[in-house]
Amino acid sequence: MSEDQLGSLATLLDAVAAAEAETTAWSGEVSIHFLRNYTTEFADPFLKFHLMRDGIRPEISHGGYDTMAQELLDPESAVRQHDPDVLVLSLLIEFLDPECANPGWSADKSIARIDELLDYAVERVRTPVVVNSLLAPVDRLVGDADTTHIDHEVSRINAHLRQRVEAHPSRIFLSDFAELFGRCGGPDAIDRRLWSSAQAPFDRRFLNEYAKDIAYFVRVLKGRARKCLVLDCDNTLWGGVIGEDGIDGIALHDREEPGVHFRAFQEAVVGLVDQGVMLALCSKNNLDDVWQVLDEHEHCLLDRSHLVAWRINWENKAANIASLADELNVGLDSFVFVDDSPQERALVAEMLPDVLVLGVPDDLSTYASLLAQERLFDTTARSDEDRKRTVMYQDATLRKEQRDRFSDLTDYLRSLETVLRVFPVDDDTKVRVAQLTQKTNQFNLTTRRYSVADIEAFMNDPDAAVYAMSVSDRYGDMGLTGVLIARRCDTAAVIDTLLLSCRVLGRQLEFAFVDLCLGALAGAWGSMTWRAEYLPTAKNAQVEDFWDRVGFVAEPEGGGGKRYSLDRRPSIPDYSRIISATME
Repeated sequence: MSEDQLGSLATLLDAVAAAEAETTAWSGEVSIHFLRNYTTEFADPFLKFHLMRDGIRPEISHGGYDTMAQELLDPESAVRQHDPDVLVLSLLIEFLDPECANPGWSADKSIARIDELLDYAVERVRTPVVVNSLLAPVDRLVGDADTTHIDHEVSRINAHLRQRVEAHPSRIFLSDFAELFGRCGGPDAIDRRLWSSAQAPFDRRFLNEYAKDIAYFVRVLKGRARKCLVLDCDNTLWGGVIGEDGIDGIALHDREEPGVHFRAFQEAVVGLVDQGVMLALCSKNNLDDVWQVLDEHEHCLLDRSHLVAWRINWENKAANIASLADELNVGLDSFVFVDDSPQERALVAEMLPDVLVLGVPDDLSTYASLLAQERLFDTTARSDEDRKRTVMYQDATLRKEQRDRFSDLTDYLRSLETVLRVFPVDDDTKVRVAQLTQKTNQFNLTTRRYSVADIEAFMNDPDAAVYAMSVSDRYGDMGLTGVLIARRCDTAAVIDTLLLSCRVLGRQLEFAFVDLCLGALAGAWGSMTWRAEYLPTAKNAQVEDFWDRVGFVAEPEGGGGKRYSLDRRPSIPDYSRIISATME
């Protein structure tokens, strides 16, 4: 069920109940715990809906009213004992400081208390924390009283919150209540009946937007953030049909209606590309007509340099998107498709259910904010690889053209002049390493998802090691594209994580990477028994036999995975003829 089909709370509850009753396996699970000073349970069905729509089964719990500090300090509390995947700190100012409506009120006490709570959370749990910015007291939001002084003090609190988020970008994340409140109509987002009866102030529109925000952080944590935006052209990137209206007749302008809204949408798309989102076109059109707009229209902000691929032809759009996924070597659940045609959207949704399909809104004034409101592509922290992704995929096209000239794979791989660097992860690379654990699905032996805080914990543990690899060749730099995490347990070295980005697969880099990492571990830890495992998922079947291929011995199966051991260095296939590999 799509969000615009919900209609009523009853429909939402029915949809959630039906999803919970399904016997099919979920592709992921998440535990979320609310620390709060007001009633937050009414957000549960909305949060469940957005997570279940992504195939994630949520377990949601709520702490006591205003017992946040106690729960964070008590080692026997649920949040300390069970370490939820996401901790939500949900606050209202009137319960944070009951004096907030008094004349001359100062925000200093509230700032100090928020600092205390965030310090406790960062120091005592490894869980990412989602905290909201504050609103003026609910009674003032819906009344006629002058709130100028209160608004000023609340702004001080929120400015301080943003500083805390910037200081801990891998641990603390902000849900902007002021933005959500404005998006939902301001005071109209307050449910006065529930506020007076249950200390639950927000209506279903606000709760839905709040749930979207939290679900976004979960998607990132679980590796579900979308990677590729696929756009139709006519009446999607511009108004009108280029093949009929011509370049001078389509609606695309920096001031005039309706073209200004299509240009604003293009501006938002360019911003996503700059942040590392892949952009492709899928349009039933003549190729030359589309290129004419991108190359020559004075108000077109997109050009060919923004694209990683395209399918501009008269073929079935579902088939075209499937072929884009093959070309880019990413899963269909990484795609978002935007098209103005209900028929085309219905076809893609039916044929490719993993693709998220969005329509052009009837109110074009909201078009530019469509993708931002959905928060489908965001990541919790940006890395250099994110910003270079379009260029990297364009380089990949050159490699494919080079491959097509060779009949022998070894000759082709040697022609790439590949250079592999392996190095211990440091503060400059930990964000990218965490991203890879969260996003990599295909070549990922265990698919364990780690936050930056988790990577830092490994880095600071004398009985753990985190290695990364970067790859370059004659066509360009592919960046940090591999991670290996190992733990020392008595006399055994346990490979906790081994993953490679999909864009470097098929080049034997995995063998060189493992060889250098295990050599470094043997040098640091001495003679060890090696242990490893393969944990199957819906997407990593291609690496099911990896440890067998390097000589590890499979143990009796159990628990749905494969466990391996080896009492010597593994037998790595020779890669020296095609890869120049070094450990730094």
